Order: sequence, then C-alpha cells, then structure tokens
Amino acid sequence: MILVTSPRTLRVMQGQLRFSEYPDDVLVGFLGSGIAACARDPVMRIGAMYHFHPGDGDRADPRAPADNARLRCTTRNVEELIQALHRKGGNRARLEVSLFGGVSGFGDQSGIAMDNTTFMEDLERAVGVELRGNEMSGRCGRRVRFHPYTGEVEVALMQGTPAGTAMDRQTATP
Repeated sequence: MILVTSPRTLRVMQGQLRFSEYPDDVLVGFLGSGIAACARDPVMRIGAMYHFHPGDGDRADPRAPADNARLRCTTRNVEELIQALHRKGGNRARLEVSLFGGVSGFGDQSGIAMDNTTFMEDLERAVGVELRGNEMSGRCGRRVRFHPYTGEVEVALMQGTPAGTAMDRQTATP
C-alpha cells in the first residue's frame, strides 16, 4: 500500500517564529512592509521562518551606518531564528538564510524598503551568516511559501495590494 500525504501548511503571523522538521510542512507568511527570514540546515533538514517588522530605522538616510534601528532589530530577529535552529541541532556554518518582504507599496515613506543591497551587506556582517537569497522592496505584498525540508521557496506577488486580487508566482531556491 502506498500512503500519500498532503503538505501541512503552517501560517506564520507577524511576530511569530515557526520551526519544522517534517518533510511535508510548508511555512507560509503574507508580507507587506514586514520581513520573513527563512533559514534551514540542509544536512539536518530542519528549518524555520520568522515574520517580523524591522521598524522605521533611520528615516532621513536609508544608507545610514550599520547601527541604525532597522538593522539592529533585523539582526536581533535573524539571530533569534539562527539560535532556534541551533537548539534543534542545526549548525550555523551550514545554514541557508533568505529574506523576503520590505514592501514600500502602502504609502510608506519611512525608507524601510530602500537600498536593500547595502542593508543586506550590513546584515551579513552583523550576523556572520551568508544570505543565500532575498527578494526585498517593490510595491506589492507577497505570499512566501517556504519548504524547510527541501529549501524551496515560492514567492507570489499580490497585484493590486492591499486588496491582493491577483498573484504572480516566482520560485527561488535559497
């Protein structure tokens, strides 16, 4: 007899960190200006998603030094994600970390989504883990589906946000 199981979808709300060690689990977050940090250990085949809001940061200068509030907040949250995986047996040196979100499409003038390349470089230095991928900024919300067991990430852009009437799909591997 062949047993077929369907994926278990685990919704990750803002402020939540969800962990999975099961092959069929899919972690899902709906993002606006918030960020979903996805991390996995490919050897242990465990992973987690943390959905958080990075705060306003330095509104006057999006290229502010690495000690701005946005970077401090994101560094703290990504470090918490890494520690959660470490407690479950993950190895920091093997982790694959990706970030998604940071949309500026809701009339947000705070600079949250501005100059994400510099921000990512600052974050890599602050956390000490290489970021494998990211899809940040833009003007549309996103639905992120993260498969911790395989590392596959599906990103659907919600057109017409905030109504989210249509979605464009993209697939990325961290």
